[in-house]
Amino acid sequence: MRTIRRLFLLCVCAALLCSAAFAETGIIDLGNCEYSENFLKYCRLPDGRLVFAGFQGTMKDNMGDKARLLCLNPDGSVSWEYLDDKADGFLDVTVTKENTLAALYDRGVKFFSLDGTPTGKKLSLLPADGFYDVTPGGVMVCHREDSAVATYLEMLDWDGNVLFRVDEPESMWVGSEPIEEEDGLVLFGQAAGDAAEAPAKVTKIDYQGNKVWETILPFLSEKRWNTGISGETKTEDGGYLGILWDYVEVPGTEDSETHRALVKLDAKGQVLWTKDQGDDLWLAAEYDGKYVAQSHDYDPATDVSSFLYQWFDTEGNELGKTNYAIREEELPRFVDRKNWDATVEDLIPTENGLWQRFTFWEVDDPEEEAAASFCQDTGLAPVPVL
Repeated sequence: MRTIRRLFLLCVCAALLCSAAFAETGIIDLGNCEYSENFLKYCRLPDGRLVFAGFQGTMKDNMGDKARLLCLNPDGSVSWEYLDDKADGFLDVTVTKENTLAALYDRGVKFFSLDGTPTGKKLSLLPADGFYDVTPGGVMVCHREDSAVATYLEMLDWDGNVLFRVDEPESMWVGSEPIEEEDGLVLFGQAAGDAAEAPAKVTKIDYQGNKVWETILPFLSEKRWNTGISGETKTEDGGYLGILWDYVEVPGTEDSETHRALVKLDAKGQVLWTKDQGDDLWLAAEYDGKYVAQSHDYDPATDVSSFLYQWFDTEGNELGKTNYAIREEELPRFVDRKNWDATVEDLIPTENGLWQRFTFWEVDDPEEEAAASFCQDTGLAPVPVL
């Protein structure tokens, strides 16, 4: 749970790219801002470039007050960058079906050419009691009653018109990423009802809001207080890969444990296999015809954060493990700082390898987790592959 809380805290800062190339060994430091910085989301352009959306902080007590888009060439060099001091930050970015960039910020969407030039078009969005996501087809609005329950889902086109509405409270679990396909959206969430008894589920809806298929996923633990699915990605065979999890109370304490498994679904959402991987599993990806599940470990005695990778073939057979241990000397600006850790953000396949985006942060008091947002850096670590 400690790492989960930190992940939420880290989604408030900014990023600035250096010109290091993917071909170089070791960590690519993506930031050179004096204070907080981070990327939040990224998208891939048709030519293989990556565009990251995020924040840059300019004062120590300010978590983010400039929005930034940064584009990397396939070799890791900077293609272009865009800074906007009139927006607190870009929250998401996507390539539209019209081959423009749509960048979400706190008051709407701004549009850019694929080379980072503003088109002048903007879409204003009213504050909603919920969450926005941008997809190639438009803006998805997840309205909610509280922090965990969505009451209904709306899809807007790029002019703000409502394309459809889905009135199923459980259609989307807040915080999950939708997968957009040619014929619909795949949503990862939790069925309605008491959290302890409501199973995780995956639902596909078409662009009229009709349900195409739905899969109820199995519980991992006999007794639990919540469950869900996260870390989802689409695989080359048309199916899906994700992390299925249960939260379980530890008897006699106020603590909880997480039971996690890698789950593989086919193109119609049917479960093909699950692989129980313990309590520290965060992300999943496909690379070079294999599947990888990522976990994270921090040893305070040695000040080493390790990213652990478990590899599987497409049938779910274990192939082996690799890891990458991060040391502060790999990020020179942090070499003299004492209380630091790293949290994982994305697994990013590229033509030059598989990369782990992470946030590297430091605080004066390790018990004050909130301070983590005020002094952090972002980077890409090379994932050792099998």
